[in-house]
Formats: sequence, structure tokens, C-alpha cells
Amino acid sequence: MSLHSTPVTLDVTVCTSSVPERAAMLTEAVASLNAQTVRPAAHLIRVNHAREPLAVSWMRLVEMVDTEWLCLFCDDDLLYPHHLETLLDHSDDVDAVWSWCDSEGADFGVNLYNHDYDPMTLARRNALPSCGLTRTEVFRAAGGWWDEPGCDWRTWQRIEAAGGRFRAVPIVTWRLRY
Repeated sequence: MSLHSTPVTLDVTVCTSSVPERAAMLTEAVASLNAQTVRPAAHLIRVNHAREPLAVSWMRLVEMVDTEWLCLFCDDDLLYPHHLETLLDHSDDVDAVWSWCDSEGADFGVNLYNHDYDPMTLARRNALPSCGLTRTEVFRAAGGWWDEPGCDWRTWQRIEAAGGRFRAVPIVTWRLRY
């Protein structure tokens, strides 16, 4: 009998799109994902050498997702060890869940993402970070990210228009970097 427990794996796929000149940031981001208290089922990484639009690069990754949940994790952000576990603990009856962040370099992320879900705010601006969890089937049904300005914001609006349920968790579990 082993004294070591088997790591818990979540029904989550984390997708990360990057560009070659951000290799150092990608390495740090991957290390933060690898330090999670619970592990995702998969981490898909795509280095965008062709310089496709960001939405196109992300959607190439999403096409490969076969888990209940997806997380679009930017290569310039960092996850604290309890990020995925915290989000899953608060995901029972929603289609998208995000947590609060701290910011490196400015308070942009704190001001943008650290709030409860509010449909009026979502109507005016992007109010949900991509590194939350979204049910894969709901994300796909909304058409995912389109190659358009505000592609993430527009996806949240389409999910909301289709009756999507959102939740903010007022716990800091990640760092937005610039």
C-alpha cells in the first residue's frame, strides 16, 4: 500500500495560446498550472507561429476539448494553486464561473473582474476573464470566440442571451500580468 495519494483529476481542459516571443511567460504560466491542488484532465498549448488572429488560435485549441469544462488560460497570467479547485467547488449550477484576481503592473484586472455577475455591466463592457471555467457545450453552442474586436466579451453576451448562468467567486485565485 502506498502512502502517496493519487492526484485528483478534474473534467477540465485548460487551453493556452501563445506566441514565440512570450516563451518565458508561457513557462511561468505552465508552472503555475502544474502547481494546482487538483489537476486538469488536459492542458493544450498552441504556439501561434503563423500569427493567426487570437480568436482563431484559441478556437483551434477548443476544437480538441472533450471535457465538460474548459479554461482559456492566457500565457501572461498566473494561477494560484487553488484556482481550479475553487472554481469547481462553485460550479454546480452555472455555465461559467470566475474568481477574482490581483494585478501586476496596474489595477486594471482588479477593477475589471473583481465583482459579482451583473447583466448591466456585461452589456457595457467585458466583465468576465477567460481563465474562469465555462461549460464546453455552452461555449460551443454560443459559437465560441469569433474573429472580432471584443471576441471574449461578445461570447459572454451570446451565452447570457441563450440563458447562460454566471457566478463570480470573491476569492483571489489568479494574477493578471501585463
